[in-house]
Amino acid sequence: MKINALLLIALAAVSSASAQDSLVAGWDFGQFAFDGSAVTNSVTLDYATSISADYSAATNLVSTQPHNPTTGVPFDAGRGVISWTLADAENQRVFGNSNGSTTVNTTMVSFAGTEMSNLFADPTGQALNFSQAAGVSFTITVDLTGYNRPSSASPLSFAAGASSATTINWTLNSTPLGSTNVSIGGSYAAYVLDIPHAAYGGIANIVGTVSSNADLTIDNLQVNGSAIPEPSSYAALVGLAGLGFVAARRRSVRV
Repeated sequence: MKINALLLIALAAVSSASAQDSLVAGWDFGQFAFDGSAVTNSVTLDYATSISADYSAATNLVSTQPHNPTTGVPFDAGRGVISWTLADAENQRVFGNSNGSTTVNTTMVSFAGTEMSNLFADPTGQALNFSQAAGVSFTITVDLTGYNRPSSASPLSFAAGASSATTINWTLNSTPLGSTNVSIGGSYAAYVLDIPHAAYGGIANIVGTVSSNADLTIDNLQVNGSAIPEPSSYAALVGLAGLGFVAARRRSVRV
């Protein structure tokens, strides 16, 4: 009986190890220095053309502390970046603004150890805004190495609102990925986008292009995955199971 229990535990461990959803990269857009410009460095006030993921389970970095206070350089969570063109930044077609809400992520996926673990908080109150955005595109580049498609969470999700009927057309590594119709009005809603299993295990370049000349605001964007256990973890689990089988065989021989 004890041997059977040992084997069941080992097999359960192998199964659970391959299906643990986690946050790969997330953006609260708290790295903007102030409203009205695409600026993330509060010291140099350079126009920003990208923002690195500013919270992640891997770094325990909270979005209320997005900058190095001495240099003004944003911290980097290391798994992803969202970017746009310099022309859009200089013309202020892309900038940070207040999202006007502290509950915009209430329908998003929550992962322990990240800002998204508190579903009723958006600490910095900042969002990514695209003004008069027809034809404007942004690129989400995420390193999905070591991850499979999540088993239960949405591969990509975000909160958004638009001033008029707006569609975001998506591509993944230059292949059409579908579209998102964003609700009209000042209130935010949660949206999800599927990322196929084949995209996991490498670098994913996800491009969103805005279809209409509306003001579009995005916040609490997250890319999720299911972490693949290290080979050493699998080896340990297989070894445990192997010991159980050996013990079971010895017992059968004695009987």
